[in-house]
Amino acid sequence: MTQAMSQITVVVPVYNRADIVTRTLDSIASQRLRPLHLVVVDNGSTDETLGVVTNWRETHISSDFFVTILQESKPGACAARNSGLRIVSTPYVMFFDSDDVMESNHVGEVVAAIESNKDVDIVQWGTTRHGLDGKVYRKQCRRGDHLFNHLFHATLATQCWCARTELVRRVGAWDETLMGWNDYELGVRLLLAAKKVVKMPNSWNVHVYLQENSITGTNYVSGKEKWEESLKKCESVLRQSGRADAIKYIETRRCILAGLYSREQREDESERLLGEVLSREPKRLRRMFYRFVRGYVAHGGRGVSILAKLL
Repeated sequence: MTQAMSQITVVVPVYNRADIVTRTLDSIASQRLRPLHLVVVDNGSTDETLGVVTNWRETHISSDFFVTILQESKPGACAARNSGLRIVSTPYVMFFDSDDVMESNHVGEVVAAIESNKDVDIVQWGTTRHGLDGKVYRKQCRRGDHLFNHLFHATLATQCWCARTELVRRVGAWDETLMGWNDYELGVRLLLAAKKVVKMPNSWNVHVYLQENSITGTNYVSGKEKWEESLKKCESVLRQSGRADAIKYIETRRCILAGLYSREQREDESERLLGEVLSREPKRLRRMFYRFVRGYVAHGGRGVSILAKLL
């Protein structure tokens, strides 16, 4: 088979996941939709990941399941994803993480959504999330304004979408300078450029497993530079795209982040970030709102997006 025969390519970056990567790859190999092209990009693993993936390929490649293994030495999942993206020749591309799992009907349902919605640029879906505490919950594919939902709920997190390959390339692909929340930033660019977005609100086929050594980790303040830089990039993208009206939502996200810092007993960082937001805001009522958001989140409050619609 050639990848041109496929409708979609799945790109999986991997770094030091020798012990769990085959679970992810097995779930992709189990897809009932064929033909299918899988691209695995080893991002300079220092364990046995590359050998594990190579051996796995030899036992799973077939005439309708084509597997390509690449090596990318530049650090970062974004660099690895872009490396995989460069060889994609199918109309659509899906990015997937090396510690998650998709049910066997997932790609088939995504392709069915593509085929039943002419000229669709992005297909979205929800996920089933497995926490470190063993709790399982569903992250919804929310209805309504696509950009607003993404800014508050990260609806275009890596495992939640498939997009036209040309669109991903046209918006500049993954920002390799961002070490955190890079899918959040790319999601903003994709939604600003997309003409047609389709949601699959009742699809929970992707299982996301939180790992202690994931990019997000188990707290926020330890990676504050990464999250804040991503929000700064998002603000810049919105301004350049003529969507300055949405900057208030980025500021609200900063206040949410400040609340999370406070929840982690780092009042110094919380006050710093809130102070930066307040110094830019001339409107009294909005300043009051930002203060409220920080305090509300610090005390465990949820659902800020509902209030943000009133801004």
